[in-house]
Amino acid sequence: MYARIAQKLSDYYVRKKFIKENDREIYEYSFEVLISFILNLLLIIVLSLIFKIFTPSILYISSFLPLRRMAGGYHANTHFKCTITLLCVYLVFAMLIKIIPYYYYLYVSVSLAIVASVIILILIPVEDHNNPLSGSERKKLRKKVSIILPTMLIVTGILLSFHITRRYGLSFVLGITSVSGSLAAGRIKNLLRKHKKQSIEI
Repeated sequence: MYARIAQKLSDYYVRKKFIKENDREIYEYSFEVLISFILNLLLIIVLSLIFKIFTPSILYISSFLPLRRMAGGYHANTHFKCTITLLCVYLVFAMLIKIIPYYYYLYVSVSLAIVASVIILILIPVEDHNNPLSGSERKKLRKKVSIILPTMLIVTGILLSFHITRRYGLSFVLGITSVSGSLAAGRIKNLLRKHKKQSIEI
């Protein structure tokens, strides 16, 4: 679905001579990624309004998206599968933010922050097999994450310091935790792919 829409948009821009025919594939891919991002974001916003957790969801997204972009992690084979995966992850977040009692917010948040941070610092970056990283790129991403992660933990600490914003602190931490889960899943997927490839070669 996303590919068809991206193709039609590219066709339109080529006909209008806004882009060159030689650049069609680049724009098709860019449109596909953009459409997927917008639809995923709209999906989360709609669900957050339905579940009445709009502000916690914004805090969740604000920690998850930038960290996930730099750290890498699990990549689904299609944009549709990516949407389904994101939906499942978000529903888990929505369930946790609803069922965890207020008096556990601080303990759960601190525990998750410690575990997630360790996992992230050990695994980053996790690359996709279709977009391998060079040694310098890996080093650069590790440096970026080593800067942004402590900053996020400071923000988490500030939010947890006040009773009125403690729920937001938990939401922020759950975003970081989701990234650590994505990294673990991505690393497992890469190892399984590598093992399968070696088995075929043998």
